[in-house]
Amino acid sequence: TDDRLMSSPNEANQTWQRGEKQEPKYRDLPYGIAFHVQFFSIFALAIYYGPKVKEALFDDSDGNKVELPMSVTMIGLSAALTLVSSMAFNAISFIVLTKFGTAFIKISVWSGAVINLIFALLLFSAGNPIAGALFAFSALICALYAWTVRRRIPFAASLLNAGVKAIRSNLGIFFISLLSGALMFGWSYLWIVSLLGITGAQKVCPDDENISNGEDSDVCTVELAQGGWILPWILLLFWTQQVMKNVIHTTVAGIVSTWYFDPLNAQECCSAAVRDSTQRSLTTSFGSICLGSLLVAIIQTLDYVVQSLRRNSESSDQSGGVALLLCCLDCIVRCLESIMEYFNKWAFIYVGVYGYSYVEAGKKVMTLFTERGWTLVINDNLVSGALGLMSFTIALLISASSTSLMFARDEWGIIFTLIFALAFVLSLTMMSAIDSAVSTVIVCFAEAPSDLERNHLTHYREIREAWNKVYPLIRF
Repeated sequence: TDDRLMSSPNEANQTWQRGEKQEPKYRDLPYGIAFHVQFFSIFALAIYYGPKVKEALFDDSDGNKVELPMSVTMIGLSAALTLVSSMAFNAISFIVLTKFGTAFIKISVWSGAVINLIFALLLFSAGNPIAGALFAFSALICALYAWTVRRRIPFAASLLNAGVKAIRSNLGIFFISLLSGALMFGWSYLWIVSLLGITGAQKVCPDDENISNGEDSDVCTVELAQGGWILPWILLLFWTQQVMKNVIHTTVAGIVSTWYFDPLNAQECCSAAVRDSTQRSLTTSFGSICLGSLLVAIIQTLDYVVQSLRRNSESSDQSGGVALLLCCLDCIVRCLESIMEYFNKWAFIYVGVYGYSYVEAGKKVMTLFTERGWTLVINDNLVSGALGLMSFTIALLISASSTSLMFARDEWGIIFTLIFALAFVLSLTMMSAIDSAVSTVIVCFAEAPSDLERNHLTHYREIREAWNKVYPLIRF
């Protein structure tokens, strides 16, 4: 059978509709305006309350000084070393994912079974058969899952190769991701200051009478005069985190779709695709990103409330019925969060590629997968797990090597933890861009496989060969 006939079905038999580029206008604008209002309000409140917070919590006139567990110089050196190392290790990871993508996905798929088996053996040897049996059962479940999906690994690897290639052709997205991370870090600091200020936080230390009774004079507590502000501030934090993440996701979708359909405009570090996609995500599509992010943030806030209630119930020894109810509520809220994040993942791709509003983009992309019979395909994406394992591996290597180079024996534990956390966040930021690229390739391939054949023949052949082995009953 001719390849082109299989990849380009007759339009008369085509039951799905391809998306269309929308005219550049602001969509879901009220949500974008609301986000900007809260974002810059945090800035203003942090500036206003900053001196008061410093005086209330960090004034050492009473002799209670705040001491950092490590010097500021050491913190700065650790951060700089982590940044440089992350760049090098992530560059190497591109080569590993390109050359050994199939092997690395296999490792990630089987890693759960191996880790659980190791814990089971350790627990059995330590004389804890019940916990060991639980881990052994978990290892069996993970092994069954790995055995079930083993045939899908080549298809996931072919998608990963295409996604890595698209990102390598437009490396400017990484600089945008790092800038977004730095902005989020700075805003989070201001968020903390504004929260401490608006809640009227005060440091309360033991007085002389309590000290004479044997209390530790170095132990101080923080009391809040207006704790009711915590919940809305938690919502604002979750909303901002989601917006930052989804701006990058939507930007990557626009870049990769340009690489897919019009590769001549997506072949440089700061190509036209990078510039145009970033501009759309921060302007005309920003309101749509804020709307979808707000929905997830509301659910995350509900989860925070339920988690707080569960902790309070455990500490106060409430009845088993209350604990069971809260456990069920926690499960329901987390399921809702997973569903919304899953929906947003695909909806924002259509937002980035075509410029639809949030609701319309979600409807169209889900209709596309349903009419194509691809719901199984998008649920089979094994790439995310492999990229998560890569991020963890990079963070572990960077923290181990950097800590050994700094020769700080007294502070090695704190340095290791700090470097690992920073390296993991940086690596996860870069790997998430690849994950977004792979998801965009799936959407574009569902709409127009012939465009991939015309513009990127090697990737088309790899994907098609793997497709025919995994999904022989689902046509292009």
